[in-house]
Amino acid sequence: MEINGYSITKDSAYSPQRRISVAPSARLSYNFSRTRRLNMNYNANYQQPSFSQLQPVKDASNPQYQTQGNPNLKPAFNHNFRAFFNNFNYNSGRTMFVGMRANMIFNRIVNNNMRIDSSGGQLSMPENVNGNYNLSAFYNFAEPFQKRKYVVSFGGNVNYNHDVGLVDSKKNIGNNWVATQRVNFEFNYKEWLELNFSGAYSLNSTKYTLSGNGDRLGSNAWTLRNNIRIDIPGGLIMRYDVNYLINNGLAAAVNDNPLLMNASLEKTLFKKKNGYLRLSGFDILNQNTNIGRQVTGNYIIDSRTNRISRYFMLTFSYKLMHFKGKQPPPDQNNMQMWRGRGFQHE
Repeated sequence: MEINGYSITKDSAYSPQRRISVAPSARLSYNFSRTRRLNMNYNANYQQPSFSQLQPVKDASNPQYQTQGNPNLKPAFNHNFRAFFNNFNYNSGRTMFVGMRANMIFNRIVNNNMRIDSSGGQLSMPENVNGNYNLSAFYNFAEPFQKRKYVVSFGGNVNYNHDVGLVDSKKNIGNNWVATQRVNFEFNYKEWLELNFSGAYSLNSTKYTLSGNGDRLGSNAWTLRNNIRIDIPGGLIMRYDVNYLINNGLAAAVNDNPLLMNASLEKTLFKKKNGYLRLSGFDILNQNTNIGRQVTGNYIIDSRTNRISRYFMLTFSYKLMHFKGKQPPPDQNNMQMWRGRGFQHE
């Protein structure tokens, strides 16, 4: 690998960079049986510093936030490991997924923000740091009852992020935990009714080593959802889904509890039922916003972004597929098996 460049807008003191990088990878897949499988993957990759990060010339065009490159930067080396286990019981419809992921970064490139005067001016310079890693795990379990008429599923995940940043050349470590637990109930009655209720609770907690009081900064959220599909005699299909998000602990200007509702009414057309006319309404209550929290080694950002608000759409679809002979009936066993896995229908 060779990096070479020249700046035409400022003095250039850049020296060509030449490196040899080796990134290994490995994969293991083991089938205990037809329904139980274990997969493990490992891979590594390098992230090279950019030309501007290596350029050792100060840019003082903004006196309050000056920047300068670092010619001694090393490439960041990422290690990624994943393990996944799944178990299906085709007779009962019971399913289980378990997985974990680990990521470690050596020589990660971060910006060292240093104060240069009493007026608040800063100099930002990229440097290599070690100690960055991320660990996460998840599970999902679904159990059907009465020939998959009722399906109860549980799922959850936990994520820990050890993020190292630099402030005045001192390490500031952000310890961030995010945990979520979900429960879902599904009711399927014959071929004309699908009803689903679900709830989830999420916790986000962060603590910085350079924090003045050493307190944890936390937020939490509840997500409640209900969706339904009803096949009405005469070729009508009605759908709706409602999501209610309850946020706590975010910044006052961001904290919001939107209630989102979508609905549609569909009519099958023609003798062969290969035509569809659908009227859909999106964000009917006009409350669609995206609310989130971003955590890094030096700061926390709570954000609220406006999305496309309420609108309606009329669509027409026609199936052109044609098969000779009698069409086989749908495989009800496979359809019910997928329902029994606890996945949500869109």
